[in-house]
This record gives sequence, C-alpha cells and structure tokens, in this order.
Amino acid sequence: MYRNEWDAAVARASALEHQLRQAQSAQVVDAATIATLTQQLAAANGELARLRGGAYMPPPYGMPYGAPMGYLAPSRSSTIMVLGILSLVVCGLLGPVAWSMGNTDLAAIDRGEMDPSGRGQVQAGRICGMIASILMIVSVVLVLFVFMAMGTSSHR
Repeated sequence: MYRNEWDAAVARASALEHQLRQAQSAQVVDAATIATLTQQLAAANGELARLRGGAYMPPPYGMPYGAPMGYLAPSRSSTIMVLGILSLVVCGLLGPVAWSMGNTDLAAIDRGEMDPSGRGQVQAGRICGMIASILMIVSVVLVLFVFMAMGTSSHR
C-alpha cells in the first residue's frame, strides 16, 4: 500500500493529527480520547524521528507532514557554491571557507538536519573550495622555493 516505511509513518501521523483535531473541536470533549490520540501522535512522531535519524521536527500545528518546515536549519548551498566559485576566480582565500562550510553542511544533510535538495550545490562549492585551497598552497610553496633559489644563487 505504501512505498516505504517513511510514507506509512507520515500517513499514520497525519491521520492521528486529523483525528485529534476532530476530537478537540467536538461538541462533547472526551478527555480520554484526546489523551490517547495525543500519546499515539507522540509515538508516531517518535517513529518519524527514528526513521529520519533523530533529527526530524514535526511541522507546526496545522502544517501538513512532509513540508520543508521539518528541517532544523535552512540550506546554505547557494552561499557555498558562490564562495567556491569566487575562490577559484577571484580570491583563493575563500577556498578554505567554502571547504569548511561545505563539510559542515554535508554532515548536517547526512544527519537529516538540513534540506537535502541542495546537496549537489554544496558538494560542488566544497570541491571548488578544495581545489582553490590546494592551488593556494602549491603557489605559496613555489614562491618560497623561488625565493630560496634566488637567495642561494646570489651567494655564489
């Protein structure tokens, strides 16, 4: 019936939330039913957290499950991509920044704390930052060798 465990858990949590809203808005309020539904909804949210690796936050009351509101942090994929490109084209000092931010965001995406839709841009920005950082290190080493070679050749 459902494609996977996640879809089943989302459907269960949505149905329980709907039942809870109906019970709360009924003419005769049944406290026992509301308490039972609240416990079942908490268990369904716990199952969603387990499936998500513990990082899932339920959306605010009234928002449908599966809405992007469930992530703890917004994606910084565009920023990382821009920093990575700028580190290659304009200023190599931005390379380590893009590399570090990319590592942080990829870890957050893997933990389920950040929207995974920006993963490709994060990886591309991180790789650009890595390349710029390596080029910067190689450039510094070459400049040092040139100065050392000039210093030893003038003493002969």
